[in-house]
Amino acid sequence: MSNSAAALVFALHLGVLLSCAFECSLALRYPRAQIGRALFFAPYGLIHGLVPAISLPRGWHQQDYVSAALLALLGCVSASAGWRLYERFHAAPRGQALSPDLQARLAAPSTRAALSRLVVASMVLSVLAWIGQLVSKAGSLEEALAAGRFEHRLSGNLLVAALFSHAVIKLSQLPGFLGFFLARRMKIAGVCFSLTFAAVLFVASKGARGLALGVVVSTLLGSVLATRMTRRRLWAMGLLFCLLPPLAAGLYTVRKSMSRGSLSDLAEDLVSARTYEDALHSDPLGYHQWLVAAVHFFPRYHPYLEGATYRRILLFAIPGRLVGDLKPRDTHMVFAEAIGAPGGELLTIPPSLPGDGYINFYGWPGVILVLFGTGFVYALITARFRESLAWLLTAGASFGHVAVMTMRGQPYEITAELVAGACIVLPLAGLCGVRWTRASSGTGGTAPPRDRGSDPERESPTQQGEGAAPGA
Repeated sequence: MSNSAAALVFALHLGVLLSCAFECSLALRYPRAQIGRALFFAPYGLIHGLVPAISLPRGWHQQDYVSAALLALLGCVSASAGWRLYERFHAAPRGQALSPDLQARLAAPSTRAALSRLVVASMVLSVLAWIGQLVSKAGSLEEALAAGRFEHRLSGNLLVAALFSHAVIKLSQLPGFLGFFLARRMKIAGVCFSLTFAAVLFVASKGARGLALGVVVSTLLGSVLATRMTRRRLWAMGLLFCLLPPLAAGLYTVRKSMSRGSLSDLAEDLVSARTYEDALHSDPLGYHQWLVAAVHFFPRYHPYLEGATYRRILLFAIPGRLVGDLKPRDTHMVFAEAIGAPGGELLTIPPSLPGDGYINFYGWPGVILVLFGTGFVYALITARFRESLAWLLTAGASFGHVAVMTMRGQPYEITAELVAGACIVLPLAGLCGVRWTRASSGTGGTAPPRDRGSDPERESPTQQGEGAAPGA
């Protein structure tokens, strides 16, 4: 690459980084209320700004690097515009993690008892659903645990396995998230279950990281929303969130040797410096390379997908065998084939968030459309789960996993998780005694008193107004 092209690429990636840093600075004014903004723009700036500015992916043409950097910046600006458009027409509580009405609902003894039952039910049912998923694919639990990672991916009863899979995805994220809003024993039980189950999911799946990381992020998100942020806790949470991307890259490297080593060997590899030598080019830190690949191969060697991902979304609840060609193939498989990635026909590679818009909607117009829409929808979701108990249990508890999948460019999977999750969680919550109508006076549905003690958020003008949520 020529010096002038390298300077241009660096400047574009620096622009992405600075734009995302500005958005994150807005989030830091009210860190609990604006956690959704931080969970979107921080990883975007890391993946499409900082990492490629330090170390570009290898093996592509000069023009590919320039075009991908420009698209990444265009996507960042579009997402910011979409977010601001929603905020312009929806005035959410700025200085509070949750609205006063939702805090009152969560403080009601009847609601807390019902949510405690929901946490216990989610623990039991998520384990049973996970076992059911394995058995429905492989025929037996022993066979499933002994098989390779992709060996039974498309075998067995796929419809039943999909139903179990959605139950696992949704229910496994509830205990760690909701525990922080409840009594101390439920918080400890929820965190212990979430971390243990995340580790089991990673090991048993031979290295699938998405859901395991989603469970961890959802647990951290519950802690942020439910507990008051002192300066020390704010720094600690920031550090934990910053450690997740390199941890994900380390797990990507570790899973390559999972079949050859014991658990102690895997733990040793995870803390070894050698594991992180190529972290900047590994998933997820190196995910900008798939945007560069999309620019290189589409439409030069493969036609645009003409919105295939989003046509699949319209038919996500219908098995493909029932509608034939009306439901397109998994576009992540198509993308993997188009770029010639080794790994066989079962390999799926999400093209990154801007890459998804690029390959679906004819290049740069698609990047603008998809990123603008994503920013708008993200702002909507984060505003709604701060105001509504139903949204908190569905979109709020899933937001950690949604954030992981968003950066990878997985709108089909996100839609399926949110819709299927609502169909699973809301009836289960109702059976556990959760009531969706506002608590009347005399039932304990009063807003929790604010802590008037020492609180840096009250002392700092940039964080003033964030009250303590139930369970703090």
